[in-house]
Amino acid sequence: SFFLFSPISPLRAACIKAVKSRDQAYWNNQLTINKGKKDGIKEGMAVRTAKGLIGKISEVSEYSSTVKLLTSEDKQNNVIIKVSISDKEAVDGVLQSYDASKGRYVVQLFDTSDKIKQGQQVISSGKGEGYPGGIFIGTVDTVQALNNQTGQTVYVKPVDDFQSFETVAVVTGEK
Repeated sequence: SFFLFSPISPLRAACIKAVKSRDQAYWNNQLTINKGKKDGIKEGMAVRTAKGLIGKISEVSEYSSTVKLLTSEDKQNNVIIKVSISDKEAVDGVLQSYDASKGRYVVQLFDTSDKIKQGQQVISSGKGEGYPGGIFIGTVDTVQALNNQTGQTVYVKPVDDFQSFETVAVVTGEK
């Protein structure tokens, strides 16, 4: 194990030296890493790059594991997030899906705050779905008000380009 240090939340992570494979047919959905049950990897663990959160373990075999990426097209991510407005203020929301045509995550905010601005950081909140809190996900790109509903939709630029991963880490717990 080694430690990934983030200004937001230090987490213990198992180093994955290389991404084992990535099928063209599922390019935005998943990748396979070269660590599995024998290395202590479990289904549901978060996976990140040095830049931030990219997905979580969806299947584990003895010597390898499948990572479901946040760019997956199944529209079932449901990562609880926070948009950092200031050191003391954040707005909660849910990363619901990835819009491949825009290259952005689609986030539903529970608030109609006019304080959400382009460039603000989006991080995992640590609530629900097994993602630890404080991992960088991306930055706010655009904000769209919802018609006849409370809240707003925010398009978030992902932390990484998702086209090339050589090294990732599986988050194994708090430091």
